Amino acid sequence: MDHVAERGNVGALPELERLSARRDRYPEPVLAELRAAIRSIRSAPPVEHECCHEMPAVEPLDEPVGERERIDVTLEDQRGREESFAGYFSGKPAVVAFFYTRCDNPYKCSLTVAKLARVQAGLRERAPAGAVRLAGITYDPGFDTPERLLRYGRDRGVEFGEDARFFRATSGFDALKRHFRLGVNYGPSVVNRHQIEAHVLDSAGTVVASFTRLQWEPEDVVAAVTTQSRDRAAARR
Repeated sequence: MDHVAERGNVGALPELERLSARRDRYPEPVLAELRAAIRSIRSAPPVEHECCHEMPAVEPLDEPVGERERIDVTLEDQRGREESFAGYFSGKPAVVAFFYTRCDNPYKCSLTVAKLARVQAGLRERAPAGAVRLAGITYDPGFDTPERLLRYGRDRGVEFGEDARFFRATSGFDALKRHFRLGVNYGPSVVNRHQIEAHVLDSAGTVVASFTRLQWEPEDVVAAVTTQSRDRAAARR
């Protein structure tokens, strides 16, 4: 696990402070995580040259990632329903974020899912209803049961529906890692390090943009996926 919060991530501080003020939106355990992250960032010494180790906010894709291999992955959602990767991630553009519920670094997974909820809110304003799918996928499918996925998403503001679901892979997780080029490593029994992961997929399930910096903005993700939605609508005319 990420037992020690990463230092020097001061760019995340305004976002954490904004979320921690939403006492009407998040339960007390989530608010406690946010407050702990704020204290950690404020007390940490500055890190020199950290910029040299950060990934770009949107990674350039030299080749369409989703075209490298057929993705044979079986998923189970927060209600226990089975779905194939191709069955969910086709026909509409999608936003996908990766996380796991045992992550104890509140400005990684917890913040990622809270931002995913903001992406969902932004899509309601900028995209036609039902035009874009939303998904969260756990790095830790053995531990993250449907009940845990449902609770984790709800506690951070995600509103579930047919086009907004959280998943764990019940088979084919290695293919999923290759498809998204996931930046995750494992210890003997649990995730021990991972990067921030949010991706935009086109209507064929191909990754067209990846947001991997701690400071990724929900508005940028909304803009990227609504462009995909408009392009798909124009192509159907």
